[in-house]
Amino acid sequence: MKTRIITAIVLVLILFPIIAYGGWPFRFLELFVVIVGGIEMMSLSKRHKQWPRLIMPLSILAVIGAYLLSVYRPQLLLAFLTAVILVFISLPVFSEHFTSNDSFLCLSYVMLFFFTLHSLEQVLSHPLYIWLILVATYGCDTGAYFGGRFLGRHKMNERVSPKKTWEGAVCGWISGFVLSVVIGKLLLFVLPPVDPRIFWLTCLLMPLSGQYGDLAFSAMKRCHQIKDFGHLLPGHGGILDRLDSLVFNFMTFGILAMVVMAL
Repeated sequence: MKTRIITAIVLVLILFPIIAYGGWPFRFLELFVVIVGGIEMMSLSKRHKQWPRLIMPLSILAVIGAYLLSVYRPQLLLAFLTAVILVFISLPVFSEHFTSNDSFLCLSYVMLFFFTLHSLEQVLSHPLYIWLILVATYGCDTGAYFGGRFLGRHKMNERVSPKKTWEGAVCGWISGFVLSVVIGKLLLFVLPPVDPRIFWLTCLLMPLSGQYGDLAFSAMKRCHQIKDFGHLLPGHGGILDRLDSLVFNFMTFGILAMVVMAL
């Protein structure tokens, strides 16, 4: 627990200024997560050390290429993604150490991280949104931990995550919702106004979406029989262990923002 707390404090001290400043430091942070998170996710394959050396760099470049096209040449995006799918499905023909299962794992990484980056453009459209999502996500994590520890009685899904309880989930949703509303309202005193529909739906849905993200990534780890995605963050595991809920929430917010703006 002590190691976990120290790591969390160090992360806050490093990441808070980057997120607050934005710009190129934030873009480099995105690139770091894409690379390290990609290595962690593709390493789920027990054969990844035998893959041709170009596979991981090619997968990472596919994410970056798709994102850049979505920003600068969106008319080419579908053609590029179609080509990526064809290439990765074809690769097992040329290597006995890279199977069709590995192809689908790499494609899952490409699509997951591309849509996360794409959704981040919606998040970054207003400085309030990223703070709302962060507070809702990690406020929920904290509330769920303490709620489950002191009140937890009924297990949610022991097959996926043996320690999570319904009581903890409810406490997490309440804490995430309340904290995001309070801090969001305070920030609106110094930030431009936002669409109230997006504000309230973000505060309401992010604590729920984040918990489902945590369970989804836990199911992924259970499937591959590992405890953590990596060991980069002492007490927390890997990048994906720390960002699983946030990845889900970024994509959920992207859906939410696009739907609300279309209405």
